[in-house]
Amino acid sequence: MMKLFVRHYSYKIQEVSKIKEKLAIMPVKINTNLLDLKTLERLGSCNVQFLQTLLSNLNTFGIKDKYLCDALRTHENWENLSKQNIENAWSIFRECALNNQIFNTVLSKNPKIIDIDKKYLHQRLNELKNFFSRKHLEALLVRSPDLLTANMDLLGYKFDYVFALMGIDQKEMSSSSVFSYSMEHIRQRHLFLERSGLYEKPNKKIQHNNPKLNFVMDLNLKQYLKICTQDIFSVEDFDVFCEYLSQENFDNELLGERIGKNMKNQILESIRYQKKIDRELDDFE
Repeated sequence: MMKLFVRHYSYKIQEVSKIKEKLAIMPVKINTNLLDLKTLERLGSCNVQFLQTLLSNLNTFGIKDKYLCDALRTHENWENLSKQNIENAWSIFRECALNNQIFNTVLSKNPKIIDIDKKYLHQRLNELKNFFSRKHLEALLVRSPDLLTANMDLLGYKFDYVFALMGIDQKEMSSSSVFSYSMEHIRQRHLFLERSGLYEKPNKKIQHNNPKLNFVMDLNLKQYLKICTQDIFSVEDFDVFCEYLSQENFDNELLGERIGKNMKNQILESIRYQKKIDRELDDFE
């Protein structure tokens, strides 16, 4: 059995080495260290002409290095990454005044964007501007590329939860990938700290010292427990908490938090303030 495993492992190493040799002669260089085995095997099965065209299409529009590896790993259908399709998406982003970094990030991590419709994108951006200033939105799109195609009702629910129940403003939201996570993840990370006495409920009259949103949401579990709980709790403690949490009903968690007109006014006030700062910065530049 051990010999069979060693033989199979040796074969895999030889196969990967051949694929890397094939990629090394491509006109567009790929950092194969950033690719998983499945993507490497897919590249190895492509004919040279198709592979050259694919890499050239992506490279022409600035999809290179890490962006290139992300695109190859994320997109299941590489035939969709034609020059025409990429150019169409790129043109729409330009018309919507979205910069190249946002385009590169979104295209490389969100396969749905290759078929984006101009009217739809304009509509989605206008919807997002109800929650965020331009600069905050640009930062968020880099961190959460799925914002442009995700369910808007769910995005609104996540925003309400983070804004009202966690007391987080748009500036801090834009420094996290919170909108890329499920509500289950958001709720688990937040409530574990709150019910442990390590996260205070929002109160305008009190200066809170709660952990930053990116520490609460974006760190892996061990880092989260180390930084946010000072290692008071273990992974096992968190897992047990999540098991009990899964049995609770959260249908009405946003009720009684004055989510309606009061919260809407808070959001609009926050956006107006940030837009004022953005204009002052633009004038200064």
